[in-house]
Amino acid sequence: MYHYVRKGSDKSPYFIHLDVDDFEKQIDYLLSNYKILSKEEFEKNIKNKSIINDGIVLTFDDGLSDHYEYVYPILTKKNLWGIFYIPTFPYQNKQLLDVHRIHYLLGKYGGENVLDKLSLLIKSKDFIKSSEKLFGASTYLKQDNDFYTTKVKQIINYYLQPHKRSDILKKLLDIFKENENEICKNFYLTKSQINLMIEGGMSIGNHGHSHTLFSNLSDLEQCNEIITSNDILSDLTDGNDYKSFCYPYGGKQSYNNYTLKCLNEYNFTFAFSVESKDIEVSDIIKKYELPRYDCNEFMYGKATKGKK
Repeated sequence: MYHYVRKGSDKSPYFIHLDVDDFEKQIDYLLSNYKILSKEEFEKNIKNKSIINDGIVLTFDDGLSDHYEYVYPILTKKNLWGIFYIPTFPYQNKQLLDVHRIHYLLGKYGGENVLDKLSLLIKSKDFIKSSEKLFGASTYLKQDNDFYTTKVKQIINYYLQPHKRSDILKKLLDIFKENENEICKNFYLTKSQINLMIEGGMSIGNHGHSHTLFSNLSDLEQCNEIITSNDILSDLTDGNDYKSFCYPYGGKQSYNNYTLKCLNEYNFTFAFSVESKDIEVSDIIKKYELPRYDCNEFMYGKATKGKK
């Protein structure tokens, strides 16, 4: 599982990402030690409920412009396939996703500074009851974050009432005098880039509409997230979207049994979660909880902060 793959910038000295040179080194390492599966090989495994020993599937979350600028050329050069999971809210609303508002602010201003400003905006009534107890010890364990960055992510993504999140993040952007429309223009893949990647053999999957924690949503809200994303992806890809799903945030705490039911009703072929274990035959039989490793669990996958 990959997210940001890019070159560092002096303008965002705290931005956590995988440096593109390390990404290519990791891909070469994986090619030397494992078998990176083709689309056809992986689909055959899913259909036959089988596995290939030491097989790997490459997945990329969040529909970032990084993936066209840096990832796609490397995969093309090495004749590799990947699945790119795209949340669709930015294509409808021309705004950053809440999760990326967080990343942008943390990357530019640092966790301690953002936490300080965030503390001025939130009140105890804004929190979901028992959320810290439920999620505090189980989230962001595999990420290379400092204490302040982890705390900001936990508060906004897991502890806050969902209807409070966007408003508070908008206020944070205003406090830091950021122009969100300008930021958004170059943050995500364009329709043209998406279709060029599909033509080049890549697959485009569903990552929900607004990158919301599904386990905090009602049954109707969960279905709407999936249906809306299906419709927008189909339009973006001229009907060439890949009927695969990837849970926003990804761990078992991020979805529930109704999420699995909804994916089945809309005929998704498989779905990825986040769990540090190999895919087993039992996972393929269940098909909607395929585990994934974070790239930082492998050689050359350590995150870089700012400019390398």
